[in-house]
Amino acid sequence: MPKFVEKLEAKNDAEAEVVSEMEKEVFNLDEKLQAMRSDPSDKEKLEKEKAMLEEDIRKFHALIDGFKLKIGDDLQYDLNKSSMAKLEEFISLQQQSQDKDSKLKEKRSPLTKNLSRIDAVESQLSVVEKEIQEYASTCSAEAKRITEDLEQEMHKLDKTEREEDEFLKTSSAKLQDLIKKNDEEIQKCAHELLMLVDSVSKYKESMESTLLNIRRDVSETAEAFTRAPWQLS
Repeated sequence: MPKFVEKLEAKNDAEAEVVSEMEKEVFNLDEKLQAMRSDPSDKEKLEKEKAMLEEDIRKFHALIDGFKLKIGDDLQYDLNKSSMAKLEEFISLQQQSQDKDSKLKEKRSPLTKNLSRIDAVESQLSVVEKEIQEYASTCSAEAKRITEDLEQEMHKLDKTEREEDEFLKTSSAKLQDLIKKNDEEIQKCAHELLMLVDSVSKYKESMESTLLNIRRDVSETAEAFTRAPWQLS
């Protein structure tokens, strides 16, 4: 595999890992948000207590209105111990109402904080999702560009491989043709060499025969010369 392909794959793996980490972060934030939304305990308790307090306050005000009406009717006639006890009860109920209002306000504060936290988490989640979308868009564009570059490089590589194959085929054909011609030339030279050796051998035999004849002729001539009648005794 070419080195530039390995580098591209490594870069894609690194970017995919970054995207995966960001997706995990978004998933965790979303789980926290869903948990905060789906956890009804604190919110439902506060709503229930609020309803109970409001009902107690409504009853208390109805009782006060009844006391006021009764006291208004009876005050000009009789301010006895019974009316004083009712007045004390009124004051006690009023104090209880104030205490319950104070507790309700105290319990509303955590709910408000939780709602603020939910809003903050939703805002953070929205920002992270936007960043992921932008990063994913950038990665998609980069991946498209890399894919196009890779396709171009692969096309060039295929073209080069085809050219190399053609060159190898042509070179192989030329080499085979050259080998064939060399074999033919070698066979021709070998045949000529054999013919030459045969000619030399025949020439040698002819020369040996000629020399033998010459020697015989010389010997006969010498012998005839020695036997000539003019030779001195």
